[in-house]
Amino acid sequence: MTRKILGDIDPMGRTIDVRGWTSGSYTVTGVIEGVPDNAHFTFTFVTSLVSGPEYIRSLEDNNWTNANWYTYILLRDGVDRAQLEEKMASFEAKNTDIGPCYRLAQRVLSGVSGGPDQSDRCPEM
Repeated sequence: MTRKILGDIDPMGRTIDVRGWTSGSYTVTGVIEGVPDNAHFTFTFVTSLVSGPEYIRSLEDNNWTNANWYTYILLRDGVDRAQLEEKMASFEAKNTDIGPCYRLAQRVLSGVSGGPDQSDRCPEM
């Protein structure tokens, strides 16, 4: 996106005006290059959730069925993934009533790529 707008000018620290659902002025703090065709998601630009009122409203709605984004976490060395999975399931059971079509799930980042397992489809019942 920055190359399209700014050409060969170094984009770092520059402000880009965006129009659309995410309208606003954004400061370039990084450039992602070489994203593989089978990447987990495609994008024109990436921004933080707190960058726009649209995002904040969506979060304030406490709508657990909104699958518009993913959250990535880096586990410390020695963290037991099975224990984390149990804690996530417990958290989900206590805090949501979203049924079988939506659930918190973990995946190892190196194993994530586009495809039907990444969609928000309801599992076979």
